[in-house]
Amino acid sequence: MRVVTCPSCFNRYTIPAHLMGASGARVVCPTCWLSFIVDARGAAVVPPASLAAARRDPLDRLLALEPTPGALRTAALHGTLFSELGPAILDAFAAWRALDPPADPAEFRHAVESVSGVALTPRPEPEVTESAPTG
Repeated sequence: MRVVTCPSCFNRYTIPAHLMGASGARVVCPTCWLSFIVDARGAAVVPPASLAAARRDPLDRLLALEPTPGALRTAALHGTLFSELGPAILDAFAAWRALDPPADPAEFRHAVESVSGVALTPRPEPEVTESAPTG
């Protein structure tokens, strides 16, 4: 077992030894969704520029959710995007909104739209017309 500290959110967790290769492993933090390399000693390896970009990129957070490549789009095509991946998408959104400074929710919505192909733009409110009093 290796104890790993995420270089983005500083959450600590363990990686079982059988998941570590001779040169380490690529991991995704379950808290903030940062993808990074853990070397054979258990130290996180991520260039500072990559860390800054990953902390701000909602698309990276969404792609880290996919159990297999293309899972978001496949679930969207089957009409099961939110029933299958809804809780994970909400967790990624919560982490996105918790960034300092706060991130724009529209960027996250656009990332979901680009990965899934599902339009999430809010619908305009229907016009309300008043009827003339009868009497």
